[in-house]
Amino acid sequence: MQTGFDFKMPFQGLLDDNAISFNIRRSSENRHKFPRKVLLLHSSSFQKSVIPGVSEKKERPLCEELKQYQNWRKVTDHSIVITPCRFSFLWRFRTSPETGLKPFKSIEPVDSKGAKQIKGALKRFRAHLTNSLKPGRIYLIPDGEVTFNHQNRIAQGYARRVLVANVTHGQILLIPFSTKISRINKHTDILFDPEYKGKALDPEGFPAVDSFPDKQFSRKTALVVCAAQPMDREAFLEGALLPMGVVRHELLNFVKEKLKNL
Repeated sequence: MQTGFDFKMPFQGLLDDNAISFNIRRSSENRHKFPRKVLLLHSSSFQKSVIPGVSEKKERPLCEELKQYQNWRKVTDHSIVITPCRFSFLWRFRTSPETGLKPFKSIEPVDSKGAKQIKGALKRFRAHLTNSLKPGRIYLIPDGEVTFNHQNRIAQGYARRVLVANVTHGQILLIPFSTKISRINKHTDILFDPEYKGKALDPEGFPAVDSFPDKQFSRKTALVVCAAQPMDREAFLEGALLPMGVVRHELLNFVKEKLKNL
């Protein structure tokens, strides 16, 4: 590995392809034995933001799989192309502070043209994330950023939705959604059921049941209020992938009442 350059600037390297998920449940058929080119951006707490690259011409099966899970227009809108690879911010993930740079190979600085391109794209992407950051907003975020109140939890490779319940100057409070409804705390968590026809948000219901806050869900999903997680605002913006929608004020107020009982 080269030394003597500023690691706060973007740089590039190679990473074992099996260490990359693109924030989906990527199939084994679209994994490769060769290492994948990645961009590495400076992040907080000695972490690095990793953006994997894809050669759209040579990796068409992988691109088709990604399109099954991700809106390709948004993938390309929030990306840069450094020939021959596309690097999308929707694929990025953060390393743990303990990981450091050990898994990466052939690290070198990005040239000045590429660095300028990355800086501009990142600035636009961060503005997109920041302009939407308010209570009641649903975001997509890598599962590895969510603890469910278990610091040693084994993270999954896919991204999950979270509700931003509160926003202050330096901190946000997020609440994860989960499709594992058998594990929810019926006294605190809220179940969203597309077939529910009863009284919405009944405080006497255990669990409280409502229709979906957004059409983005396709099956029963729980808002795991008991897993509410404070996060540094900057860390959240470094990890968040995409704003997905907003819940109505009635639901947000109901969540705040639930939080008072934790």
